[in-house]
Amino acid sequence: MLPQDGSSDITALLQHWQSGDRQALSQLASAIYPELRIIAASRLRGQPSDTTLDPTELLHEAWMRLAKSQGMTFENRGPFYAAAALIMRNILVDRARAKGAAKRTLSEPWPVQFLGPQAIDILEIDRALNALETVCERQARLIDLRFFGGFSSEETAGILGVSLATVKRDWLAARMFIKRFLEHLDE
Repeated sequence: MLPQDGSSDITALLQHWQSGDRQALSQLASAIYPELRIIAASRLRGQPSDTTLDPTELLHEAWMRLAKSQGMTFENRGPFYAAAALIMRNILVDRARAKGAAKRTLSEPWPVQFLGPQAIDILEIDRALNALETVCERQARLIDLRFFGGFSSEETAGILGVSLATVKRDWLAARMFIKRFLEHLDE
């Protein structure tokens, strides 16, 4: 999913944008749009059928938030993609809260690989990830990247700057933490 060619170009565009070059922002948008759209589509997978947001709308809303962000710095493309994925998650959580639906579940088959056969409430997952972040920020980012962002283990390792073995170890530990957190919510 992450672009392999031109990643130094993306890093250069990020640096130019962060130093105030508005033209670099436009060039950056063109260079990374396809990858961000894949992330947006991944974020929407499993949303309830009444979700009115499509991948393009999610991407555009996230892009506007990224473009307006001040104080966020990205030394390379990895942290930028991670921030984009997190912003997309936050948009979905904000919309679920605003909707006030009784259940805002992720019901596609792919969550089964994460926690088991139960449907997962997006707001409960957000609470679990926030709790995990207080214990281990890296594991929370890993879950965000893999589960919501759709990044592979290898891509996640590159984004986080850790080994593949660490990603696999953290993936198991974080999944267990979230599973236990969600089980306690049902008690």
